Amino acid sequence: MNKEAVMDIERVRKALTIMSDNGLSELFLQTGNTALTLKRDLPLLGEAAACIIEEEGGVEAQAETLPETSINAGMVGVLHLTDKHGLPMTMVGGRVSKGQVVCTIEAMKIRHDIRSIHNGVVTEITTQDGVPVEYGQPLMIIRQEG
Repeated sequence: MNKEAVMDIERVRKALTIMSDNGLSELFLQTGNTALTLKRDLPLLGEAAACIIEEEGGVEAQAETLPETSINAGMVGVLHLTDKHGLPMTMVGGRVSKGQVVCTIEAMKIRHDIRSIHNGVVTEITTQDGVPVEYGQPLMIIRQEG
């Protein structure tokens, strides 16, 4: 067996420490012909957690005074609104947190996560699942919260 093709467990442990220390959600490692992608869910930010435990009436009143913003495609590819299991990542009326993956764009057979840059509620999804999208094209509209 080629030693270069074996992934060293210590290298993987160091990568996990780097992910944790730097707040990374994904890291790619490659040694020779062996490749490994590490992924983890990030915890809710304090601001998002506070928004969730606040009384519903207070959240709604605050949300209506804040602006709407769009999440735009950062690349050309095919939009996927569902995860690899076919479950929707978000939907109209759904709450999203800053940093949450709301959809993916597939380019060259690789799915790239598209994350929300605000806390808020999805008010509109402007395109359909499985449809090609262009760079800068609006994908969904978010009514910002807190």
